[in-house]
Amino acid sequence: MAGAGGQFSSVERSITDALIATIEATDFEQMPAALVQFAKRSIYDTIAVACAGARTPGMAKMSGAILAEAGSAFGPSTRWGADCKLSPTYAAFVNASHAAALEYDSIHLKGIVHADAVTVPAALATAELKTSSGREFLRAVILGTEVACRLGLAASSRRGWFYTSIYGIFGATVATGVLSRLNPSGFNAALGLALAQCSGAQQPQTSVTLAKPLQFGLASRAAVFAALLAEQGLEGSCRTVEGSVGLYSLYETGRPESILASFGERFHMADTAIKKYPCCSCSHAALDGLLSLIAQHHIQAKDVDYLEATITPFMKKLVGFPFSPQADLQATTQFNLRYALACALARGRFSLQETEPDVVADPVIQSLTEKMHVIVDDSADGIVGPCTITVGLKGGQVVRARMDDTPGALGRPIDLEELEAKAIDCFRYGGITNQRSARILKERIDGIEDCENMAHFLDGVF
Repeated sequence: MAGAGGQFSSVERSITDALIATIEATDFEQMPAALVQFAKRSIYDTIAVACAGARTPGMAKMSGAILAEAGSAFGPSTRWGADCKLSPTYAAFVNASHAAALEYDSIHLKGIVHADAVTVPAALATAELKTSSGREFLRAVILGTEVACRLGLAASSRRGWFYTSIYGIFGATVATGVLSRLNPSGFNAALGLALAQCSGAQQPQTSVTLAKPLQFGLASRAAVFAALLAEQGLEGSCRTVEGSVGLYSLYETGRPESILASFGERFHMADTAIKKYPCCSCSHAALDGLLSLIAQHHIQAKDVDYLEATITPFMKKLVGFPFSPQADLQATTQFNLRYALACALARGRFSLQETEPDVVADPVIQSLTEKMHVIVDDSADGIVGPCTITVGLKGGQVVRARMDDTPGALGRPIDLEELEAKAIDCFRYGGITNQRSARILKERIDGIEDCENMAHFLDGVF
């Protein structure tokens, strides 16, 4: 029989059934206080980056299309950062897409899953619909995010599916299923209905198109829809995780049985990195290394003769291509290491302001990118590190910094002060004029266990 630790008999129960039983057996009271606190920070961060992402031109167009289609069919769920209510499926779609728009959302680096940006929008939209309590909402977010991370960790191949889509949809479905209080049969149906909608490829990342953040939204929306359908009695497939034509058979191969190991005792979601910079995580170690050298040696852009960044092949694939001011703005600011390093050298930072067109067009930035050299260490197999930054100064001095991991990760988490400053900047960037909005949101999340009805949780925040 399954319990909080995920032990089961393969004769009695499938992996999918055991997962459902384990989820049901994992109570909020079992969850460590540190984990609950981390979940609160993740929720706060996800809502904040979504408010910033809503401002981007592509997202504004997407939201306009959604509002035009919704017409007068508004609902109980909040569109974050705006005085607007939508249906739960629309709200999940819009908020998740916004959360991913600026590459500022958190990521589980080992599982390569942006779980929060899919799970939190689906969970909050459903909690508002179901008038759930704050404790129910927190439990749902933790369980859903944990499942998404575990599914990513269990994968053993990289065929080109977008992990956030194909694993995030199931994590978000766990969250919406918990909030909908589905019984085991209903939960099985919801996961099967999620499988019927499971999709998402890495191809949009190669050209960095609007399809990438939309895949977050599609997965989050599908999770809400799956739970709503299951609640009405619609049936889905069984053995979703391990079936002969289930998740791991058709998508990325993996070890589905590993998702149950120590479930309820060990929470992998706590390894999630809350981002320090609004760009791909593959640039973060290099950015941090250069900024530390600038501070330590008082380096100015005019003093630099050349700069070398030695990175892994995986990092090269995502952020190592040449800088082109004519390229897509989103690609330039989010997925170009040379540009990020040039901004750090010229402006002493890489923030939301460095994602603006006037900075990309700055001739000083463009000239600095010509001094940036990307070197690939073929012997390194890391995802976001290690990285070595070498700066050659005009006087002949050479300074160097090696960074083994990314800021915001488990070993180097951003502190509460940095998180609050990030949220305030996101709200300001998103055009939210109430200067106390970020503080109000944080205060409500801090005391969310005392919230009896999530339907009004965000009222008056934006």
